[in-house]
Amino acid sequence: MEAIHPNSAPMLTLSKHARFRAAQMGIPTKEVKRILQADDLTIYPSNLAPHLRVAVAGRLAVPYDPSNNEALTVLWRGEDRREHARRGL
Repeated sequence: MEAIHPNSAPMLTLSKHARFRAAQMGIPTKEVKRILQADDLTIYPSNLAPHLRVAVAGRLAVPYDPSNNEALTVLWRGEDRREHARRGL
C-alpha cells in the first residue's frame, strides 16, 4: 500500500472511542496527539473504508476521518499489536 501525504497530519480531535482505546492501552491522549505530529508519520488510505485514512507513527496506528479530522480509534502498530496480544494486553 502506498503512503499518501507522508509527514503531514491534520490536527485531529479524538473521538470518545479513541479516548477510551488510548486509556485501555495505557497511553495518555497527549502521547497520541504527539505521535500524530511525529517526523516519522506516514498516512495511508484505509483498507476497510476508502474515505478514511490511517496515520502511522511510532508504536501506534490511528484511523481517522479526513472530512472532520476525527480520530476514530487507536491501535497498536502491527508488530506491537501482536506482542501485546501475546501478553494479554
